[in-house]
Amino acid sequence: MVLLAQRLPQYRVDFAVKLVFYVLILNGLVTILGYRAMGNPSAVGFFSENSHYAHSFLPFLYYMVVLSSWRKKWLLLFMGFFVAFNLQSVTLVFGVISVAILALRLRQLVFLSIIAIPILMVAMDYMDFEYYSSRLDFTNPNPNLSVLSFMNGWERAYLNLKDSYGIGLGFQQLGFFGSEGKIFEALRAVNAENLNLFDGSFVASKLISEFGILAVMLLVAYLVYLPRSVRWLHEVSMKGGETVDYRKVFFQACFVMFFIDLFLRGTGYFSSSGFLFIASLVWIWMPPVSRTPLRIPSDDEQG
Repeated sequence: MVLLAQRLPQYRVDFAVKLVFYVLILNGLVTILGYRAMGNPSAVGFFSENSHYAHSFLPFLYYMVVLSSWRKKWLLLFMGFFVAFNLQSVTLVFGVISVAILALRLRQLVFLSIIAIPILMVAMDYMDFEYYSSRLDFTNPNPNLSVLSFMNGWERAYLNLKDSYGIGLGFQQLGFFGSEGKIFEALRAVNAENLNLFDGSFVASKLISEFGILAVMLLVAYLVYLPRSVRWLHEVSMKGGETVDYRKVFFQACFVMFFIDLFLRGTGYFSSSGFLFIASLVWIWMPPVSRTPLRIPSDDEQG
């Protein structure tokens, strides 16, 4: 994928990314209108869960917002929030908020907050905001399953790191082996011990449990490089995407938005967002000299 992106003209890559983005938007809107694949109440179009949809959608939204004019930025963010709140996904709402914070100026964020607060107050009469409050309340003595699963991910990561002496359980061994803590026992008490048993609830938990101190070092390296990517994308966004390599913007957006998979909600290594993240690493590591566009033969040459 990276080699193809390097050799294609920017406009073709840009067209492909925008096409996928609008398909994903349509996917969310169709779900809001009532279509659920095969009667699955959690499905979003051809995604089995709304969090899976969020992981695929957010890098493309980030790309679109960064490269758009200021008027279009507002429209795209509005569409993102509309889809996120109607699909009732904390992951998606958090992701769209992150895109707004990373792509807008401070005064624009203040203006957005001033506009959003009264809209949310009106919307509270028509939407179920208890869904969000229950998932963001970590002080409740009886937290819901999503909160327990998230807390269990951190607890298992810590216990597996400590009990394996920093070595880890091994690739894809989480759920088959490993330590069980108090939160895991709380899940077992409500017959939910299999909830996110194998994926750790988020990717960082799975990485630390399976690769130990090596995973901790890789996560630290990611966090060190992350601000650099965020800063560069913010500068591009301020200029409206002028005179910039669109391919670099896309792969950097995939790299940045993977922090949601890592630290909030992830589905394991083998996911669409995981694939895009690995592709972004390949793009970052490859020398810039090889990033030459593919030359299109002339009509005479083709003849």
